[in-house]
Amino acid sequence: MRGILFFALIIGFIWIEVIFFGLVSSAIGVLPTIIGVFVTAAIGIRLFRRSSRAALERMTTSLKQGKSPAVDVADGVASVLGAGLLLIPGYFTDAIGFMLFVPVLRSLIVFGLLFLFWGLFSYAFSAYSKRFNAQNEHKYYDSPSPSENKSDDVIEGQYKRED
Repeated sequence: MRGILFFALIIGFIWIEVIFFGLVSSAIGVLPTIIGVFVTAAIGIRLFRRSSRAALERMTTSLKQGKSPAVDVADGVASVLGAGLLLIPGYFTDAIGFMLFVPVLRSLIVFGLLFLFWGLFSYAFSAYSKRFNAQNEHKYYDSPSPSENKSDDVIEGQYKRED
């Protein structure tokens, strides 16, 4: 099932790229469209180097100051991802890549994705804990508690009363 879903996403992604390529090509012409793909790839290479270096510097600065670098890591990953999307030929990926370089949009996207991943993580954890509890429920409820011991239970051993 996952393979079919992944295949459908790839086909949908390619279809969106073809549509965007056609729209841009009809608006500005074929040759400028092809040149634009190479120009955005060159911009992506430049931004990839610059953003990865800047993200690494921000993370080391946060660590030196004793702060958690989680936000800097997420921001750096978004910048590097944006530059990587500019390297992929296509105008849809270029649009997403350029959006990841606008600080306000990048922050919204990063926090939205963190919120989404946190929700997926908490859902998966709660589903796992419910399944774990259901599998181990009989271990706790099948054995009688000490207060439920019957008076006809026989405990073997020696008994010596000391007053």
